[in-house]
Amino acid sequence: MKGLRLKMAGLVGGVCMVFLFGTTVPREIHPYAQRMNDISNGVLPALVQVKVRFLERKRGILGDATLTEVGSGFIFDDKKGYILTTAQTLKYARYIQVILSDGKSYEGVLLGMDEPTDVAVVRIRAEKLTAVPFLPENESPRVGEPLIAVGVSSNGLFTPSFGILSALPTAGPWAEGGVTTFIQTDAPISYGMQGGPLLNFRGEVVGVLTFLRQQYKELYLHFAIPVNTVRRVVKEIVEKGRFARPWTGVSLLVVDDTQRTRYGYPYDYGLFVTFVDEGSPADKAGIRANDFLLELGGKSLTLPQDFWIPVNQLNIGDTFSVKIWRDGRILERDVTIAEWKGGMKR
Repeated sequence: MKGLRLKMAGLVGGVCMVFLFGTTVPREIHPYAQRMNDISNGVLPALVQVKVRFLERKRGILGDATLTEVGSGFIFDDKKGYILTTAQTLKYARYIQVILSDGKSYEGVLLGMDEPTDVAVVRIRAEKLTAVPFLPENESPRVGEPLIAVGVSSNGLFTPSFGILSALPTAGPWAEGGVTTFIQTDAPISYGMQGGPLLNFRGEVVGVLTFLRQQYKELYLHFAIPVNTVRRVVKEIVEKGRFARPWTGVSLLVVDDTQRTRYGYPYDYGLFVTFVDEGSPADKAGIRANDFLLELGGKSLTLPQDFWIPVNQLNIGDTFSVKIWRDGRILERDVTIAEWKGGMKR
């Protein structure tokens, strides 16, 4: 395979429109175009393509068939050869091939992965590598901020695209331990780009490209794993070979009028507890199904992310306080986070 540098596809998405209608573009846009070009080319030495071979059981006389999955990744530790990519690409890997931008190929060793957050770390034995920096821990990306998504398409093309940060981390109903907690971007993401970096205009990683696969590979939702989630999961994978997932054992929904009427709930905020896992930290703390969570650490709860985002920042063994409403009574409960073992009973 030739180096990715020889196969540059050029910026796509919004940037293509800039050059298509170049005669009418305001002069002030040109510095942005140059900056996007500089960032895209600057990250190229750290960008990799990940090719995975795995076996899929086939019925009939053909037996096992060897299949290939492709994705992107990037070097985040140039001294140790650590590469960040997605768990969805490596889930059934039998052999991992890592191809650098200069065309050199290495066998990758999986250090660990966490499927719910879609984070995976691979190591290669190579010298003179280039790494991409993360956004500093004390900073956060902003909605509307211009971003550049960079990856390698399935046919080996270096594929940058331009967009903005559309939404900060959201938490769906299965947000236990960080699941479905992603940032949204309108930057186009095609198959093969998953695992590539989402960069700000300083060339820092604010997220890792992912997508929630629908029925076919051509259907994507444009999401990225937030850098704070990546940083936390990667640290544990590198140190321990796995991510110890915090667990509370509670399922939550936004309160609606049906629940207010049925239970006589008097408030216009709060979260409804739909299920509590037997033996979970929430169960041991005395939280029950059909309770209403009013406050977490003294702050009112309205949306699931009001609960999950702060709770997911805590560590195993940490305790948080929650105020609940049950049958007209206000109760307080302390929940001590435990490690998630899988196999939830709901």
